[in-house]
Formats: sequence, structure tokens, C-alpha cells
Amino acid sequence: MSIHNFKKGDIITRLEPSACHPAAKGMGFEEDNMRDRAYIGAALVFLGIANGCVNVERWERPSRDSDNEMGLPSFGDFMKLLSGQSGPITLPLDMWSEGWAHYVDPYKLGEMLDDKFQDFEDNENKFYSNESKEELEKQLEEALDDEDYKKAADIQQRLDNF
Repeated sequence: MSIHNFKKGDIITRLEPSACHPAAKGMGFEEDNMRDRAYIGAALVFLGIANGCVNVERWERPSRDSDNEMGLPSFGDFMKLLSGQSGPITLPLDMWSEGWAHYVDPYKLGEMLDDKFQDFEDNENKFYSNESKEELEKQLEEALDDEDYKKAADIQQRLDNF
């Protein structure tokens, strides 16, 4: 995905290496060996595009309140102090414009799967129930009387599938 598809504040990551450096193409190096694989899978906050560069900064998982009780710096802040880096990471736009995606937090993968399974079960129950058309019409009238339009729309969809 192009870096131009993101807005400021999006949490993004790299899915593929950068484009080959232009100087390496003319020097006879194998193109695949000269591609930068930094930031693949790393969580980055998109800041924007300026001065011909993609500007990002490392995203840090919010810490638990118990971690900050002693007033210690976070791991990300500690790493910034050690490396002497402050400010955004700038990447040349010509090499880094493609190969981006929204970051998926690996700690939330199980939650995402649970939600998908629950949605599947809900849909399965809605569309494969043993309700008769008359029962659904009665439920639709009750939902409209109660002004529960979301429920009414779900029931109407099931009626349309008859």
C-alpha cells in the first residue's frame, strides 16, 4: 500500500523491503540484496510527508498504570535516551513510498479472532434459524412499535432472504 493512503496519527508498519537504492542499480549489485528491510513489522506512527521524506516515529504500546508508579521512563523513552535519537525518523520518499500497511498488534490477535468467530455465529443464527415468515413479520412489527430500528432492519433482512 502506498504511504499516501495514510493520515497523520495512523499506526503503520512495513510489509516489504524498500526500493533499491538508485546508486546500487548502476554498480552491478544484485537488486534484492540492496533493499532495506528495516521497519518490517515495526509499529510506527505516521507523521506525514515533508521535504521529500516520509516522517514516522516509533509507536510504543501504552504501559499499565502499575509500570509508571515509580516514575521510571518507559522502555521506548529509555531506548531513545540510549540511542540519542529524538524527533522523527525520516525516510526518502522515492525508496519508501510503497510497501506499507496498518499495524496489527500481535497481542490483540486472539481478541480479533474471537470477534470474528462471534460475528460468524451471530450471522449463522440469524440466517439459519427455524423461524417462520409469520413469526418474523410479527417480530418486525414489535421492533417497529418499540422504535428499535436496528433490530427491525435485521429482521427485514432475514425476511428478504425467505
